[in-house]
Amino acid sequence: MRRCAIAGETATVFRAARQLAKRHQRLVLELAEIYRPSGLLWDDLTGEGQLGLMRAICRFDPDQHIGFATCAAWWVMVTLQEYVLKHSPRAFGRAQVGANHRRSGDAGQRRAEPLGAMSGIAA
Repeated sequence: MRRCAIAGETATVFRAARQLAKRHQRLVLELAEIYRPSGLLWDDLTGEGQLGLMRAICRFDPDQHIGFATCAAWWVMVTLQEYVLKHSPRAFGRAQVGANHRRSGDAGQRRAEPLGAMSGIAA
């Protein structure tokens, strides 16, 4: 795992990181709300969201010309998705992925049918 660039910095950088985390708390709560039906505890979801926010603070690069809120939303969602898929008592999220695969599989099966069956021509 890559170390956070903030680790060796001054107290000013730590204050800035703490301020970023505090100001983007609402973003974490809004994104954690999406996974509330997963059956996991709210405190666990928000805690994982905070970890995602910390990942965003460590990995944010202003030279890439992407806003911090966009970067933070990405890392919070990634962290929450990983957590829910590993710990959810329900198949929340997995069913959505499986549904997409089933749809593409159904299309392939329809194409695999003999031409006579699809066009109504008796073989």
